[in-house]
This record gives sequence, structure tokens and C-alpha cells, in this order.
Amino acid sequence: MQQRIDARRAPTATSSSQHNASFIAASSSDLLKLVEADFALLSIDDDARAIGRLDPYPEAIAITSYLQTCKFTEIKSSDNINRDFPLISQRHEIKTIAGLLLIPLNFGGGNDFLVFLRKGQMKQVKWAG
Repeated sequence: MQQRIDARRAPTATSSSQHNASFIAASSSDLLKLVEADFALLSIDDDARAIGRLDPYPEAIAITSYLQTCKFTEIKSSDNINRDFPLISQRHEIKTIAGLLLIPLNFGGGNDFLVFLRKGQMKQVKWAG
């Protein structure tokens, strides 16, 4: 619980010479912990940068390429990519990545976004008790 509280605290002031992209890279683990994602991709001007380690690389690239063509203007989430985005599963086999959270960064014109991705997780269900 303390880790989540620490992650939500405002960042401390840094020197003006530090570039914003390096700040994101330096705090990537905190950013991923905040939304409980395994990794993320930042797409700006159709150029994607990884945040964290892209474990299923081909799947992540396929999903990002598809999202770049969609030009979403509102936040999207999915806990079943194959069901919610059938065009991705028609072109590429998505087995490892199960969910996403897409946050558009240019409302009303651009196609920049941040997408958090998570792998599938086994869940034990105890029926009737």
C-alpha cells in the first residue's frame, strides 16, 4: 500500500536541463506500478517508445500498429483484446497480452497516445465456496 501512495506523490522539482522523456524513462517502474501494467508504449507522431520491457514484442508491436491506425479520441480499456479488437486477432495471434489501457494525448486532431499493456494471469475460481 505504501508503494502506491509513494507513486501518487508529485515528482520533486528537477533542473530545467533535464528532458521530459528522460524523466519518464527514469520513473518507468513507478508509472507501470501505478496502473499495475507489465509494460507500456508511448506513441508520438507514429513513433513508438517502450516503457518497461516488452516481453511479447511481436504482440506489442502488432497492437500498437493497429492502435496507430484507429486514432482514438477517448480513453479505451480492455480486459480481452481478442474480443474487443477483433481486427487485431484476425491479422495477428495475440496469446500473451490480455489487457490494455489506452490514453490519447492529443484530443481532437493528433494521434499520440500512451497505452499500458498487461499479460494474461491465471485466476483460480472456487465454485460454491
